[in-house]
Amino acid sequence: MSDIDEVRKFYRTGERAPVNGIYRVHHDEHRLSHEVTVLRGAIFPACSRCANKVQFELVRTASSDDEFRVVLNSLPVIDDDDTTTGREHPLAS
Repeated sequence: MSDIDEVRKFYRTGERAPVNGIYRVHHDEHRLSHEVTVLRGAIFPACSRCANKVQFELVRTASSDDEFRVVLNSLPVIDDDDTTTGREHPLAS
């Protein structure tokens, strides 16, 4: 039995990640889903725009390098366009 069979598939902000993995992040209406890497024991972060209205779906487990750690305190807001300059965001295409 794999790690993914032993754990739930969906998690919410504030819960701890049960396994190292790639998680798909589903936001509340303001952006499309995207994937993030979350390490076992890390707390799933809130979104800077929709706060706790995000859900994390375990897509696949991942191996861990004990020396590499990234902590997300909140998921950053990435707009489709840059309203301050009137130009489209360079990653929005």
